[in-house]
Amino acid sequence: MKSNFGVTAASVALAVSAAANASAQESTQSYLEDHVMAPRNALELTVGTGYTQGLGMLERGVNMPAVVQAGIAADVGVGYRLDPRWSIGATLQYQELQAQRAEGARGIATGLQIAYHVNPMTRLDPWIQLGTGYRLLWEEGNGAGPNLLTHGFELARLTVGVDLRATPQLALGPILGADLNLPLWQNPGGTIEEPRINTFVYAGVQGRFDIGGETRGATEAAELRPTPYEPPGIAAPQPTALPPPEDANPASPSIAVSQDIARECGLDLDNVEKAPKFAFDESDLLPADLRILEEIAACLTTGPLKGKGLRLVGRADARGSSEYNMSLGARRAGAVAAFLNGRGVDATLLDQTSRGKLDATGHDETTWVVDRRVDIQLSR
Repeated sequence: MKSNFGVTAASVALAVSAAANASAQESTQSYLEDHVMAPRNALELTVGTGYTQGLGMLERGVNMPAVVQAGIAADVGVGYRLDPRWSIGATLQYQELQAQRAEGARGIATGLQIAYHVNPMTRLDPWIQLGTGYRLLWEEGNGAGPNLLTHGFELARLTVGVDLRATPQLALGPILGADLNLPLWQNPGGTIEEPRINTFVYAGVQGRFDIGGETRGATEAAELRPTPYEPPGIAAPQPTALPPPEDANPASPSIAVSQDIARECGLDLDNVEKAPKFAFDESDLLPADLRILEEIAACLTTGPLKGKGLRLVGRADARGSSEYNMSLGARRAGAVAAFLNGRGVDATLLDQTSRGKLDATGHDETTWVVDRRVDIQLSR
């Protein structure tokens, strides 16, 4: 048992050590700060193993450590990932415990839970899970004595952990948990006359697998610019940053349109610096964006620009890696394209591209907002 516990503890230590080492590799944009968005509407499976220990009292006059002591647990779970932050599901944990008053002991805890993920947009994602269920404890009798089954309610279970997300569908990390149990019945024996609340603590590692579903922006048409090869000791040439177009004017919180579109479609706009833009790391359109995009869609389907093509340029502020911001800009352009296409604009007339953070000029929150936008221009 001690050997198994040592293996489990070493696994947890290795997972934490790997996370710490990765975080220390780069002060400005570490591996753990890379964006790997968790999916939504996905089937979620979890598997884990670790150390478990019962504490408290089983019933009046009977301490839990006098019944069973430390053991190894294995658990499985199945659930539904509602969105990147929330999931619901059911779990089953099997325990092999050190029996103190019998030849052997094992337990099962099963129940329902809901989980909240604190930061599902990055590789390092802390989470908390609350649940409730039912717990059973078997003791195998000594010699000719009978087996004893003790069972009752798992009143509450709290589990915390950290997902080290390798891909949108796969994560691994350490977990800690504890529950509160109220045993009420024994077979044989019937009702426990004076039950006491006890707890089982748990520490281990868990793997999480998301199957199906969708990752935000994954359905948007976007091609990431490949990372240029950089031979050792030779700096790769950087793309030349183009200044924001001088004729880009704000149309809504996240949209800027060129003067020729504004003129032909009769839009009354100001200059780009005065317009608020996308929230940090977001690509969801706001109600004000939808109003102006409705006007642009009407202009391209039945108005003066009917049949004309548009160039949609997604942009991001300077924070984060070049690769991620190129993808974020593509998602923002894709969100605009999807809306216009849904309002009757031919998808073949919508040229989507991303500049990511290449043209970003902001240096604080006041100026970063100007960089987070989609420029809408007439195709040349």
